[in-house]
Amino acid sequence: MAKSKKIYDILPPKKIKEEEKEEVSQLKKLSESKKSFGERSIFILFSVLAISAIFCLVFIKPKIEIEVWPEKEFFEFRKEVIIDGKINRLDFSKSLIPGKYIEEEKIISQEFSSSATVLKKRKARGVIRVYNNYSTFPQAFIANTRFMSESGKVFKTPKRIVVPGKEFKKGKWVAGFCDVEVVAVEEGEEYNIGPSVFSLPALSGTPLYTKFYGQSFSPMKGGFKKEVPQVTQQDLDNAKQILSKRGFKESELSLKAKVPSEYVLVEDAINQEVVEVFPLVEAGQEVERFTFQIKIKSKALVFKKSDLEDFSKWFIYSQIKQDQDGGSEDREIIKRKEIQEQSLKLNWRVKDVNLRRDKIILSLEGSCNLYPDISRKVLKEMVKGKTPVQIKDILKKEPQIIKSQIKIWPFWIKQVPYNLKRIEIKLNL
Repeated sequence: MAKSKKIYDILPPKKIKEEEKEEVSQLKKLSESKKSFGERSIFILFSVLAISAIFCLVFIKPKIEIEVWPEKEFFEFRKEVIIDGKINRLDFSKSLIPGKYIEEEKIISQEFSSSATVLKKRKARGVIRVYNNYSTFPQAFIANTRFMSESGKVFKTPKRIVVPGKEFKKGKWVAGFCDVEVVAVEEGEEYNIGPSVFSLPALSGTPLYTKFYGQSFSPMKGGFKKEVPQVTQQDLDNAKQILSKRGFKESELSLKAKVPSEYVLVEDAINQEVVEVFPLVEAGQEVERFTFQIKIKSKALVFKKSDLEDFSKWFIYSQIKQDQDGGSEDREIIKRKEIQEQSLKLNWRVKDVNLRRDKIILSLEGSCNLYPDISRKVLKEMVKGKTPVQIKDILKKEPQIIKSQIKIWPFWIKQVPYNLKRIEIKLNL
């Protein structure tokens, strides 16, 4: 059974035709819109290209870089130069280079041992009281009268003595006495005896032997016999020699540390001397160890390495025949030879050192590479407005240029600009 159509699905013929006309009209408008968009895109593209071209012409500045490799020449020389400590500036014509003194003072001290020994001996001394119990009259004894202790040690009186006589006091006799200094007859510690009773050996066998005697109340002291260290003159001389050698070395190291890095100190250009000596002891002094001290003065004549380099450059240029006429620079690309700085090598040896005259003579040897200097001003004038091929032809006419390379920017530029500021010349050494 067929499905019945709704009332609103059925349109009258007139309405259908109107809708078809409207669809055709919309399709026509869409086609015209697409055509218009394509034309606009093409216009915009050409506009961008035109603006870019104008921008390049106005804002992009053409540049050229010409790099050349000049032919190098090896140069050697020998020259005798004088370092003079009395001048303060270079004298090229006389081959004189100014020198400068660096000074250093150093005090060196050290302790040393005494090498000698001596037998040191001394006699014991003391005081005894000598009694006279013999008579009432004083009794004199000559110098060097001997007194013997209970232990058999003998002492002498250095001087003549007089012993007073005995006296009767309070119903009894009291012996007279006097105190005298005595000295042992021999050196040694064995005479350092304690308090003792002394007899007079000279009175032995006589009635006076028991009547005259002595007695000490304190020990005898000072007696000894031993070896002790002693400083000799040889010890002092050796100490000075050892300290001088050490001091010269230390002073030299200190002096070298004071030399500025831009200066050169050559061999044998140092003068050293001992200016003061402090032994602090004398020969013969009895000490086990002693201190010796000296003061050393060192000075060195040095010179600036840059001065030697400046002289070498001056000497090299003086040996090269060059056109010094400034007028030729307007016509020639290459006018003079120059030193390649990094190739300069210098060696020297000391020929003579005389610090009394403040002079050092050096035998100087050097070498370097020379290259023809390119006049950038002349070359720029010659290449402006030229093509790369023309530039190559210009450079080929210069035998001292062994290679060249030309770079132009931007790449589509076929001619060198006339503005000299846009031209760059580089030397490749």
